[in-house]
Amino acid sequence: MSDVPQSLMLNPGAKVPQQKHYGIPFLSQFHLSAGAKGVTAYDIFKDDGEDVNAKITRAIFQLSNTDYFTANQQLEIISFGWRNKRGVYFSGGIYEEFDFITYFPRDLAILAWEGNRDYLDYPFDLGELNVTADLLTVYHFGANTQISDKLTIGARAKVYSSMASVSSTDNRGTFTTSFDDDGVNVYDQTIEDAYVKVQTSGVASFSEKEGFGEMSKALIKRGVFGGNLGLGIDLGVTYDISRQVKATASVIDLGFIYHNKDVETYRAEGDYNLNGIELIFPPLSEGNATIPYYDNLEEELEREIPIDTITKGYVRMRPLQTNVALEYGFGSVFGGEVCDCTNKGSVADWAQ
Repeated sequence: MSDVPQSLMLNPGAKVPQQKHYGIPFLSQFHLSAGAKGVTAYDIFKDDGEDVNAKITRAIFQLSNTDYFTANQQLEIISFGWRNKRGVYFSGGIYEEFDFITYFPRDLAILAWEGNRDYLDYPFDLGELNVTADLLTVYHFGANTQISDKLTIGARAKVYSSMASVSSTDNRGTFTTSFDDDGVNVYDQTIEDAYVKVQTSGVASFSEKEGFGEMSKALIKRGVFGGNLGLGIDLGVTYDISRQVKATASVIDLGFIYHNKDVETYRAEGDYNLNGIELIFPPLSEGNATIPYYDNLEEELEREIPIDTITKGYVRMRPLQTNVALEYGFGSVFGGEVCDCTNKGSVADWAQ
């Protein structure tokens, strides 16, 4: 796809055949991709007569906490490029992007799907919760130049304007169910060394918006340098090993965003042991009065593991992408004389 100008977005050091390009606003490029590592939609929904619940159960146990689900969407708003007299190709533009990735929380999925009855003394890992989602506008400008007959390099500077962001990483803690050694109750439920944090920006104020129109206006305003800002860079290189073999590599989105507007971070930290509800709370009913059983339990849990709301700004790195490719060209066109067929030149040049 090196003939397409958007190839520069994957590798700013790609070979550029054209002299200039202009994209039709909002129409020149739309990209949507989604994927998973470890399972496919066909594994779950194929029509083979097997119960879908059995397929989900098998998938949960086949997946590991290093498998992931991801989605990415891009909409090109403005795109342009031109080559100067020295042969350097400049390109720039604006695009909107949505990024989502979550690693599979295997322990939590098993707990939610099967419960804890058959997993006594097993410490379910709360640290497997690992998810990020970002909606942002990117303003970019890059330069691409051919250093020699074999080597082409390029770089692209980026300014990020984040419209909304949610992330929960670096969590820890365990949840364990075990038999009660004292014999007073059947089970002990223990949360140990819990630390769970959810960072958000551009999300909390949505509760104050009324309808889709107000939300859209707020997002557009944030996208035009009104959101949380950041900086990044792309780097790329192409090397012709021979006339038929070409190697390319690039690093995309080496950068960060400083979130300091409309920020709310929710953090829960602590330990808790539930040694039978009966030991902590009064009986379920006293006479004709019903005791708010689970309300009391919730209050007890919030006392032991309080949830703090923090409005302090934070820095998040962009999800770094790397691309590497080795290309081999087939056909006699690669074995003949070198011809720059895209450079028409003058009539005299064609006559020669």
